[in-house]
Amino acid sequence: KNGETWVLLPGYIMNFAAGTYQLGLNQDWFKVKVSGLLNPLAPVTLSGAGWDSTIFRREDSSDSLVWETLGNSLILRDFKVENSFGGIKIGGNDYRGVLLSNLKFENNIIHFFWPQQENSSGNTLPVILGQNLYLIGGENGFEYGDFSGPTMSTKFIGLTNATLEGLSSIGIDPPVIYS
Repeated sequence: KNGETWVLLPGYIMNFAAGTYQLGLNQDWFKVKVSGLLNPLAPVTLSGAGWDSTIFRREDSSDSLVWETLGNSLILRDFKVENSFGGIKIGGNDYRGVLLSNLKFENNIIHFFWPQQENSSGNTLPVILGQNLYLIGGENGFEYGDFSGPTMSTKFIGLTNATLEGLSSIGIDPPVIYS
């Protein structure tokens, strides 16, 4: 429903069928909160039927987000996000264990972003992992909000096989670990 946050328990799997899920002008975005502690053995999974089959989009690219996630142990995979101000935002007080896999982002002003968050463990390993990501068009690829230089408490994203094509401004705004 418009403006509602889905609160999901560890281990929950939500599959989206092939099709286009379009948000109208000024309509709130999809918002998911993972309830509970970090549990890498039972992540919440949001899955589509493939990035050319399951598409989440906005009616107007200047209008808000498509997805916002809050919490730990989350997998987003096999769909496309297009035509929005912000494709996916990872947020929350202390998120960890987020995996983005087989996602395509197209013509979003900012494809993927996460606000500066302090990592209470002081760990410099990635807390967000991205694999097989394809970002096309738009302005910014991966954007880290309020970046003022990495510290021992910075939250990093790790990328494997990420393709950025035709971005008009920033491709990767640190801190990113890329292989």
